[in-house]
Amino acid sequence: MKLKSILFAAVAALVTLSACKKEVQVPAGLTVDQSAVKFTATGGTQVVKVTSSDPWTLTVPEAAKEWLTVQPTTGGKGTTEVTLTAGAREGKGRPAVKLNFLAGLFSASVSVSQDGTIPPGDGSKANPFSPSEAYAWIMTNLEDGKTTPTSQKYYVAGKIHKISTSNNVEQKFSATEDHKATFFISDDGQSSKTDFEAYKVYYLGQRAWREGDDDIKVGDDVVIYCQFKHYKETAENGGQYDYLYSLNGETVGKAPAPDITKYEAKTIKEFIELAKTDTYYVISGLVSGFQLEGNPTQCTLTDETGSVQMYGVDDMGSFSGVKNDGTLTIAAKYKKYEKDGKVTHEAVDCIFGSFVEGTSVEPKGSGTQADPYNPAGVIEYIKGLASTPSANEVYINGKVAKIDSPYSAEYGTAIFWISEDGTMKTAFECYSVRFLEKKDWVDGNTQIKLGDEVVVCSKVTIYNGVYETLSEKDGYKGYVCSLNGVTTETPKPVIVIKSFKETASGVSAEWTAPEGVTSFTVALYKGSVDEENVVKSETVSDKKIEWTVALDPATKYILKVSGVSGETTISDEKELTTSAPAAANEIDFTKAPNKGTPSESKVEWENDYITVTLTKGTSSTAANNYLGGTNAHTRMYKGQVLSFAVKSGKTVKSIVLEATSSDYAKKSLTWTGATAAVSGANITVTPSANEFSAAIGEATRFNKLTVNVK
Repeated sequence: MKLKSILFAAVAALVTLSACKKEVQVPAGLTVDQSAVKFTATGGTQVVKVTSSDPWTLTVPEAAKEWLTVQPTTGGKGTTEVTLTAGAREGKGRPAVKLNFLAGLFSASVSVSQDGTIPPGDGSKANPFSPSEAYAWIMTNLEDGKTTPTSQKYYVAGKIHKISTSNNVEQKFSATEDHKATFFISDDGQSSKTDFEAYKVYYLGQRAWREGDDDIKVGDDVVIYCQFKHYKETAENGGQYDYLYSLNGETVGKAPAPDITKYEAKTIKEFIELAKTDTYYVISGLVSGFQLEGNPTQCTLTDETGSVQMYGVDDMGSFSGVKNDGTLTIAAKYKKYEKDGKVTHEAVDCIFGSFVEGTSVEPKGSGTQADPYNPAGVIEYIKGLASTPSANEVYINGKVAKIDSPYSAEYGTAIFWISEDGTMKTAFECYSVRFLEKKDWVDGNTQIKLGDEVVVCSKVTIYNGVYETLSEKDGYKGYVCSLNGVTTETPKPVIVIKSFKETASGVSAEWTAPEGVTSFTVALYKGSVDEENVVKSETVSDKKIEWTVALDPATKYILKVSGVSGETTISDEKELTTSAPAAANEIDFTKAPNKGTPSESKVEWENDYITVTLTKGTSSTAANNYLGGTNAHTRMYKGQVLSFAVKSGKTVKSIVLEATSSDYAKKSLTWTGATAAVSGANITVTPSANEFSAAIGEATRFNKLTVNVK
């Protein structure tokens, strides 16, 4: 009994001690013993210790599941060992993935990566990124919708696993209208979440694909040279002139360069006057504003007869040696661009011919008011800046060589180029600069002209490859501080006719005048300003008139408005040329339709032979939504329908639709009751019935329709 009592007491003591022992406590939270794990190319196993005060779960990215095994992916309180296992990696290393641990409100993460048998890429030509590396760089460094600047481009090497399609047509170089291709590449030629999309890239040599060149196919090894873009979780190129650098090891296409000697040579003045939108001519000129990186739209060619803007090239690579101040010879088509009343003559679809480097202009000056830079000097100054725009204003002296936009009272500023000798050689752009004394230009101030000697004061910058004065949205603008030696000017009192136009019943006009001028003599002349040519004359107090007069078609009319300011008679004159009526067999798409308005879903035009109807169809855009102005045309959108009905008693052999350019003539139109053939900017349509139509498959633009009768 005594032994049993002793044993009972011992057991009771142990129970009591056990009951009194405290449970081990884990601090509130979730931690991991290492934030990053890297595997060698041979792979292997590594362990991460997770300590948590609550049950936890682990999320493994889908992209990592292809090569990384993680066990376990859940755990409880305390410390748990999580085993990570990776296989061997041939080729480039695997970009880092993030393992995310979550325990209630607490979280932690571990970055896991793996080296490969080939060192990681850096995006250079010698060591390109792989598609997965490019994907990781883009997702890490770019927000959605953002693109690297034109100065930041990379090489990406991979294997094509998919070629994009549009309307069931693979977007190879040979199959697209602009001969650009869209395709997807990956590290191993298999679809992956870390693909890289090559979107509308140029061919080898940064040029358009030509007949005779090899095209792409699935399985090809390629290298792309491009800007990077993050687009809705897709890694892709983002530059307008990105291109295929290498195709299965080849960097040069097989098709020969175009021979421009077969085209007729013209002066720039002749090129502009001919205005052929579908014919190549050879032109030569001094180069200014050239910028190979980005978009070469700022390049101007100037000869002794005039200037033209170069817009769009066939072969960017062949222009790589072009520099400002040299002589460039190209073959090009003509295009007129109009905006806000300003006409720009353009050379488009340019084909490289030759380039002769010019002599450079010596930089001069220190940028002070006493010692201003010459244009070459300020360009060198900008090149030496760590960043642009400049922090300080500088002074630049030169002669006006080109005027893009003269001074106007509407804006108070002008856009012009200056050089040392008044030519476009080493010219510098004075962009949106104010007038003397930092004031906005007003009517009555002196207007700049070619050859004027100016000194401009401004902060300076480089924008899209063009060296120019700074003009910011917050209001900063440079100014002309001296014009032909004059530094201050009081505007002269002037009358300025702002508008003079034809109306349905006659003419209308509006003008501005100095304060205090309240009576105006207004006269309309036919042909010239002579008393015997007066059509109508009237004295008015308002600064506008609207007269009912009969106008002769295609006749020049002149309006003269006079008034007295102080003791001085001031006046202004403006010409009006009436439009000749369209021929009986033509329809002018630059004018409003005969029926319907731009906001309606159906509009009509007609002539003596045919009625043309544009309906909204399946498009979300109203029919005929772009009319009037200086760049008038009728713009038609995908889903709209263009219908034609030959009038009773009339016969039509064909119609010719004139597009605004050859590119728009090539847009997709599906014809019913007719066949069509494209030549340059014209579409010749041959109907097989008196009613026929075209379904608009791609947005296009038209200027005119001409009916050819039998």
